[in-house]
Amino acid sequence: MAAAVVESVLELVRDTPLVRLRMSGPASVWAKCEHLLPSGSLKDRVADAALAGADVVRGQSVVVASSGSSAVALGIAAKLRGVSVVAAMPRSMALEKRSLLRGLGVELVLTDAELGMDGALAAADRIAAERGVARIRLDEEDGAGAAAREVLEALGRAPDAIVIGVGTGATIRAWAQVMRAAGPVRVIGVTASARGTRLAGLGAPRALAVADEVRAIDDTRAWETSRRLAREEGLLVGPSAGACVAIACDVASRLAPSATLVTLLADTGERYFSIAQSFRDEARP
Repeated sequence: MAAAVVESVLELVRDTPLVRLRMSGPASVWAKCEHLLPSGSLKDRVADAALAGADVVRGQSVVVASSGSSAVALGIAAKLRGVSVVAAMPRSMALEKRSLLRGLGVELVLTDAELGMDGALAAADRIAAERGVARIRLDEEDGAGAAAREVLEALGRAPDAIVIGVGTGATIRAWAQVMRAAGPVRVIGVTASARGTRLAGLGAPRALAVADEVRAIDDTRAWETSRRLAREEGLLVGPSAGACVAIACDVASRLAPSATLVTLLADTGERYFSIAQSFRDEARP
């Protein structure tokens, strides 16, 4: 296959591969590798569309509340449009994310870690009002739907089950809609087991109408599984991806070998080494 020749890095925001995981069984688990997108996360799929929808022009600024990945994706897309980005982010987020954002020229406003994303959201609203700039909110369902359609095309059919992390719920809603239109699919959501989680992108346990089942996972197991993915599968991904793979493997262990599950690797693991000490078992000798 000839290498792609593109006019912009944004043309690479599509067609991420599906990788079959060897650490699962007896049913097969396939991972959608969104961490291979240009910014290192699935947020690339909606960043440029969000800027276009905000009607911003060269020389203007926008503000976003982010745990890191949204701001990175916006930072890349904004550079190509000549737009500046201000990102409100909890102080608890990994140092790698801060360095990456500053490297992209994003202005960082760090908020109280105790307030979590609620604090970042409030700060973004305040900055937008004070500076008179556009407040960006990513419509994640559009991008997630595109990724789900790529899965259907790659497999040639709907999988038997999907295992998707739940933050705002936008991604799992989009995947469920796309997959169920193609055939019967069991939809399993993954949340963090504790409200004070360090799993960026996952929320606390809650009911979700679109899911057949929601399973919670603790931070340490999610982290350990992300490390296993690096060491055993060569997939360097973040702890939310570890959470989804851990639950997908649990589900696969109870299904027939003919069954197929798909899960999502949301972002790269290169942004999380500085918070390893937050996961208690990582500190053991």
